[in-house]
Amino acid sequence: MTLFLRDEAGASFRADGTSEVADDKWHFVAAVADASKGKSSIWIDGKKEAEADFNKKSGYGTSEGVVAIGRHYDRYTKGIIDDVALFNVALTSDDIKTVMDEGLEVALAVSPLSKLAITWGEIRKR
Repeated sequence: MTLFLRDEAGASFRADGTSEVADDKWHFVAAVADASKGKSSIWIDGKKEAEADFNKKSGYGTSEGVVAIGRHYDRYTKGIIDDVALFNVALTSDDIKTVMDEGLEVALAVSPLSKLAITWGEIRKR
């Protein structure tokens, strides 16, 4: 598993995980790009496997660049990707562990309960 970052000049920065994830088992994968520190990292099943430096002036996290998950050029992930989330902060190791152990709901800033889409779904079930 690899996290690729590419800046506006076309320079690539990559963090390569070491775990075998093509083993027909579910895995928790997290990627972090901390623009304030110029560090990116990839986490597999709650453990940081690799870290890479990148250009702090590249604009990561502050621009409207393309995000691709499960794809690099013409190579695609063979498998199922579920529960994807993008955060506007760099997650800490504690944050990653919480999301891995308790799910995305605990990390959401706003509870989906009692919101229109959830309420409508509950009404339709009746």
